[in-house]
This record gives sequence, structure tokens and C-alpha cells, in this order.
Amino acid sequence: MEIFTGCPSWEPRLLWCLRDWELTHEQHKELAILNITFGASVTIKDNSGKTPLDYYDDNECERYEESTRREKKTKLKNLLKELSIPSEILARGPDAVKAFKDALKNGEITVVNSRLMFLGNEGSGKSSCVKAMLGKEFDKHEPSTAGIVTTTVFQSVGKNYIKWEEQKDVDVCDLTKQIL
Repeated sequence: MEIFTGCPSWEPRLLWCLRDWELTHEQHKELAILNITFGASVTIKDNSGKTPLDYYDDNECERYEESTRREKKTKLKNLLKELSIPSEILARGPDAVKAFKDALKNGEITVVNSRLMFLGNEGSGKSSCVKAMLGKEFDKHEPSTAGIVTTTVFQSVGKNYIKWEEQKDVDVCDLTKQIL
């Protein structure tokens, strides 16, 4: 992408994008959303301890229309904050979102997002592997799975962060639409 040619490799691209005063509001918005979609965070700090939103606050945004500049900057900042909440946190509901935001205010947190797909011949142990990850006992009489099975799990909240819990009756397509 031509717009990133001046971005040093050590500097996060979202930070670079939001501090660039020559971009229009639409360019800031599109590039920031694109960066967040591919993993950038508004909470990452550079060597001087500033986040991309700190640079955006300092940015005069000279190409924005002057009469709507403040409003556009506020709307974009709010949008970027919302987009930076991982879908796994959003899926857990308002209490998880509040806990996530509180944790960000009090320091830094790490959220790891993963998707696993087990492929293999019938009887190779795909379902048994998933059950083992969930801490369930091995069942040597487990019938072979016919077709495709989807298991949705979340890491538990509380003292035991290594425990995974299966979520029943979750329509992943509907959940994704709600999150987006």
C-alpha cells in the first residue's frame, strides 16, 4: 500500500496513521479500521509511552473540515476504542467488557485469540482431543462423529485461567453478526 512507504518498520502502523496530519477523516478512519482488523491495538505504546490515540489527540488534522473536526475526531476515537475490544470479550457480555476496560485503565492485559480446526480420518481422535482440552475424561466407547461438529469454548474467568469451558447453544454466525 503506497501510503505506508514512509512508515519505519519499527513503528506500529496504526500509530503512524493516526498521527499523520495530511490524511483526511475518511483516510484516517479506513486505515485505522484496517489496521485494527489485522491486529493493531489502540492501547499499544511506543518508546515514549504514547498510544496511537494520544498521537491522534495531538494531531491537528488539518485536512478535516474545521467546523466538524472535533466531532469527527471524537466519533473516530470512540469507534476505534470499541473495535479494539476483542470479539471473545464482547461475546461474554457487558460484565466482561467492563472488566476488560477496567483492566486497561489499571494497566495492560493480554488477550489471546485462537481458532483450532481438527481434521482427520474417522476414529483418529479429534473429538477425544477436544474433550481432553476441556478436561473431560477419555471415553473408549465414544462413537465416531458423523459430519462436522463445532465446539465453542471460552477461557474461564476467575482464579483458574487455564480452564476452558464449553458454551452450549451458541450460534457462532449470529454471535459474529452481533459482535460486528
